[in-house]
Amino acid sequence: MRAIQQPCEVTHLTPDGTPKVIRWAGRTYHLTQVLDQYRAGGRWWLGEPSRDCWVIQCGPVTMEVHRFDEKEGAQPQGWFLARMQDSRAPSGQAGGASEAWVSRSHRVQGCPRPPPTGPARLRRRGPPRSAAHPLCGD
Repeated sequence: MRAIQQPCEVTHLTPDGTPKVIRWAGRTYHLTQVLDQYRAGGRWWLGEPSRDCWVIQCGPVTMEVHRFDEKEGAQPQGWFLARMQDSRAPSGQAGGASEAWVSRSHRVQGCPRPPPTGPARLRRRGPPRSAAHPLCGD
């Protein structure tokens, strides 16, 4: 899952308080399934409040949202989108969010070569390969 760490808006709740409709970055996500729910304690030595957390499925999107009940210091109040993963594959590609991220970073860096294909493109750890393109490292 990709870390988002941004406030979001929850417009509808289920009777038990689970987020039902979430708005973030101009898009609306509707709850299809609750995957997990837990309460996380904040780092008390830093004055962080506890928060309620949900891992939910919204169609092809999996997200983790947190709700802070109190405001202390610089901590957010209300709803917060912690992490998100979109399992939809971009058109013409398979594999979902990971490949989309690699392709996007490839384009942003201005590389004239097309993005690499296949599973090797997801293994980007370690020093650059000798055959890597000097601009983007692919």
